Order: sequence, then C-alpha cells, then structure tokens
Amino acid sequence: MTSEYQNPVQALNLLFFLLASVEDGNLGTFSMEKWGITDMHIPNGFDAFIDRFRQGTGDIIPDLSLILRHSSGVLFQEAQKRSGFF
Repeated sequence: MTSEYQNPVQALNLLFFLLASVEDGNLGTFSMEKWGITDMHIPNGFDAFIDRFRQGTGDIIPDLSLILRHSSGVLFQEAQKRSGFF
C-alpha cells in the first residue's frame, strides 16, 4: 500500500500520520495544519489502519506521548542500530 521501497519518505509520512491520528482521531477530524503536514497523499482505505491502530491490542491503547518518549530513548535507539533497521 505504501510502496515504501519506491518512496520511503511517503512511508515515513504515513507512519507519522498514523501516530498523530492517536491524538486527532479519524481522517474526518484530523488537522493537518496542527501537525504541519502539507501536500500529503493518503491512500484509499487508510482510515481502516487508523481505526485499528487506535483500538490498540487487548486492553493496551496507544498513547502518543509514551510512544514518542520510548521510541526516542537511548535503549530503543541502540536496539535499532544493532538490528540494522536504521
């Protein structure tokens, strides 16, 4: 859906959009201006990903501040380096 191998910037933008949707809700209520997003193509059906992400897993609901805090932490960054992901 994202063609991340052909356009990795678009894939990262969609990930950012998905994370920001935790705060702003679905496509109908999302504020691109609030997040500084301009000229972004949202694929058809992407709202289903947003809904599924916001539901969480089991009784764990995503919290944007925790996601950002932990993903920017030293331990997470070291794990990314060692895994070769980044």
